[in-house]
Parts: sequence; structure tokens; C-alpha cells
Amino acid sequence: MQEKDKIRKKMKKYINILFILLVANYTFAQDEDETIGSEVVNVVKAYTPTISDAYKVKETPDIDSQINIKKDSVSFGIFSVPVASTFTPDKGKAANVVKQKRERLYDNYVSLGLGNYMSALLDFWYNNKIDRNTSFGANVHHHSSQGGVKDALLKDAFMENALELVYKKQNRHMGYYFGGGFANDQYNWYGVPSSYPQTMLDAIDPKHSYNTISLGGGATFDDGVFKGGKLGFQYFVDSEKSSESQLFLKPEFEFPIAGELITTIIAVDYLNGKFDTQPTATKYGFTNLGFTPSFVVLRDNLTLHLGAQALYAMNTVASTGKFYLYPKIEASYRLSGEKVIAYGTLDGALKQNSYRAFVAENPFLIPNLTILQTNKQYEGVFGLKGKLNGNVSYDISGSYQQEYDKAFFHNNMVTAILPLAPKNYQNGNAFEVLYDDVSTLKLAATLNFKFSKAFKLKATVHSYTYSLKNFDEAWNLPKIDMALLADYQISDKWSSGFDIFYTGSRSDYSYDVISSTDNIHKLKAFTDVNARLNYNFNDRLGVYLKGNNLLGTSYARWQNYPTQGIQVMAGVKYKFDF
Repeated sequence: MQEKDKIRKKMKKYINILFILLVANYTFAQDEDETIGSEVVNVVKAYTPTISDAYKVKETPDIDSQINIKKDSVSFGIFSVPVASTFTPDKGKAANVVKQKRERLYDNYVSLGLGNYMSALLDFWYNNKIDRNTSFGANVHHHSSQGGVKDALLKDAFMENALELVYKKQNRHMGYYFGGGFANDQYNWYGVPSSYPQTMLDAIDPKHSYNTISLGGGATFDDGVFKGGKLGFQYFVDSEKSSESQLFLKPEFEFPIAGELITTIIAVDYLNGKFDTQPTATKYGFTNLGFTPSFVVLRDNLTLHLGAQALYAMNTVASTGKFYLYPKIEASYRLSGEKVIAYGTLDGALKQNSYRAFVAENPFLIPNLTILQTNKQYEGVFGLKGKLNGNVSYDISGSYQQEYDKAFFHNNMVTAILPLAPKNYQNGNAFEVLYDDVSTLKLAATLNFKFSKAFKLKATVHSYTYSLKNFDEAWNLPKIDMALLADYQISDKWSSGFDIFYTGSRSDYSYDVISSTDNIHKLKAFTDVNARLNYNFNDRLGVYLKGNNLLGTSYARWQNYPTQGIQVMAGVKYKFDF
């Protein structure tokens, strides 16, 4: 800084001296007493202006490079004060990762069980991998019991047999399968009224059977407009010479329209059957042609499935037809991530009732039913679902639907007092199908608990409110049902579980032969408790023990049809490869 001040003072001194010299020169150049006189100037040649050379003034002054400015040194210091601490951190340890043994999958499986009531159960699955993309499979099922139901007045044995074969082929962009099967089921109409005398019981042969032949196949395609479809045929016949044939075809297409992918299913359903029970042999037949386009809209938290079904139904026996239009709408919105999801549906359908479908639900039917189609005009559902935390999920919903010609199972009237000899199923021991228009309000709740990877629990409850047009009661339908399902993996070798089902009381028609009176019969509510225990010796061989109806109550699923008491079965299961 001192060097800069010296340089500044010298420059100021030089400027002052230069200014004094300029002023002095101007003073001496003119004399105050001298006057300027007039003179004559003779111009001897024309004026020729010239430009003298200019000297450029340097804009960048010379700097003495010998002048160096020293930087002041700065030093920092920390005033350190020791602080006492009692915290001692633990030494980190690497977590041990237990590598689980990969479960081996076997192609074939067989299970055989035996229990009380002389019951037997057999399941056999066979799968042969012909090559990497081709396989052939077979399934054999057998379930039987020689009966022994308490208070049963007639033979109550049953037997169910089934065989299924399937061939599959899966390529890179397409796959297809086809197969067939055969089923034979044998039952007894043992549910006669308790007031029947022995002489009438001796005249009844309650045994009857059903046979089913099925053929079908399907295909899927990854590329192109045609995405695949399904084709199936079923032939159903009973021991009373009633028969039914059903053929269905469902191709599926997908094509873009206005930036959206439109999925379209075309459905053809043909049903034809006859009841050959004299003297009232009847025939029935229906053909449905359906067209169902739909597409999906995804917007942030909103998922929306929009669709509709246009369907034309023909009664081929009565030569009549009718057009139906149903909504097919599903929507869900995430109100709070996975915790709260609101959803709703608006749906409708024309249900194709069939003799085979009725028998699958109730095998104690008369072989002469009235077959109609059920028109579910609409069903609206609204609910909330989600996960309360990682271990608990819920689903709460309410629905309302309107159905026309809804089917109900109704106890068949006793005709033993008629002059003609009754059939084996005309003794109050079989059921017919009746139809009515019904509005149903349903409330449902489901809770899923996953306490750990080993223990899972599920609870459901359903409540129904029926409003019927003609009937006094919704025959054989409960107003409430509940279920509690649990699975527990005790260890690598032991596993167990239990199921508890509760079905509320139901109503049916009842006829007393002795008093010749009819009235509404109440079926009591019942609870069915089932449990199972499994032990695996290794990944191939295991044994199991299971029990059904452990409370031992001989409840009635259908009127006059009490069930077996406590049922216990023990068995062995084995997995293998050829």
C-alpha cells in the first residue's frame, strides 16, 4: 500500500508542473497593449488542404511488472473443548441370508384316501411332456360312499367318476389345446318323508345316474386381429332317458379404433334337450347370438372398462325370438393408494339354464323339468376394498339386481296316493324347478389376514334380501351365510387348516301324506366344520388326515335329505416323474 501511495504522489506532481508550463506559454504569447492592424494578403495559388500524419495514443498504459502486491496471510484456529459421552456404537454385522431350497415340481400326482361310511377318494394327474412346447395330460377322479346317513329310509350311497384328457401346444406367438372327457355320477332319491309306511318304501327303487360326454378346445394368438377363442360340446343323459346337447363357440377379436384397443367377443350358444318321461314328454331348445365389444380406459388412479352386450335369443321349439341389450361397465378409483379403492360395476346377462347345470347344483331332481332362460336385466355393485396394512386386506360391497324368471328348487308334490303307480321320484323325494321375478339386495364383507407367511385367515359374510313377485319365499335360498377359512404351515413337513361354513335357515314346500295337507317347511340353519392335517416325509411322499362335519350334526341341505355325521378320511399322496 505504501508503494502505491508514492507512485500516486509522483504522478500528481508531474501533472501540476505540466499545467503551470501551459499557462505560462499562453500568457507570454500575447501582449495586452498590442493591437491587430489591417494588412493586405496576396494569394499566389489556390488553397490545397493536406492531412498530416496522426499519432495514435496508447489506450493501455504501461505497467511496471516489478510491482508485486503481497497477499495477507490468514490463519484459523479452533477452540476445542472435550465432551464426555457414554454412547458406545455396536459393531456392524453382516446379515445371514438363508438360501431356500428350490421346490421341485413333478409332472404326475396321485392321492388315495379311505374313510368311514365306507368312503373312498382317488385323484390322479398325469402329464407327459412330448417336447419343449407340447404336452399331453390326463385326470382321473373318483369319490364314493356306501351311505349310512342317520334316519335315511332308503339307500343313500353315491358315486362320482370322471376322466379328462387334454393335448396342449404352445409356440412363440400362438397356442392351442383340445381334449375331451367322460363323467358318470350315481345317486339315490333317499329323501322320502318320515311318515312313509314300509310297504310304500319297499316299492321304491331310488337309484338314478347321469352321464356326460364333453369335447372342446381353444386357441390364443399374440399377433393379428383374431386373438383366439373357445369351442365346446357337451352331451348329457340320465338313467330315465332324458338327454341334452349343448354347443358353444366364442371367438375373440381385438382391433384399434380412435387410439383405443377394442376387444370384441362373439358368442354362439346352442341348447337342445328332451325329457322322455311318459306321459308328459317335453322338448326344449334355445339359440343365443351375442356380440360384446369393450375397451379399457386408464387415467392416473382411474381404471374404467366400458362395454355392452347385444344379444338375440331364439326359442327354437316355440319359434320365437327376442333382442336384449345389457351394460358391461366396471370402474375402480384409488382414493388413497392401495389403502382405499372404490369400485363399481353395472352388468346384465341372459343366463342359459340347462338340465346339466341344475343337476350339478342339486342331483335329486325329477327328470322332467321346465327349462327357461333367466334374464338378469341389471346388477349394480358398489364397494370399497384395499389394504389396512401389509397383513390385512378388506372388501365391503353392496349390490342390487333385478332378475326375470329366476330358477328356484322346490320340493316335488307327493303323488303316491294317485291311482297310477308313482315313479321312484314321485314320493316327495325329488325337486322340481320353478321360476319367479326377483329383486335381490346383497351386502357382502370379506377380510383377509396374513399374520405371517405361515398363517393365513379369511372371513366372509353375505346378507340377502329378496323381493318376489309371486312366491311367498325364495325357496331353498338362505338370507345369510358366512365362512371362515384358515391355512397354517406348521413346519417344512407339517401343515394344517380348517373351514367353517354357516348357512342360515331356508324355506321349502312340505306335503304330509297322512293328513293330506301342505305347508311351508323350515330348514334349520347349520354350521359345517371341516379340518385337515398334512405331513410330508419328503418332497414326493406325504400323508393326510381330514374331517368333515366335525360337530356331528345331521343337518339337511335339502328337505328330507339329512347328511352324514362326522366324516373322517386318511390318505396318502405321491408325486413322481416317469
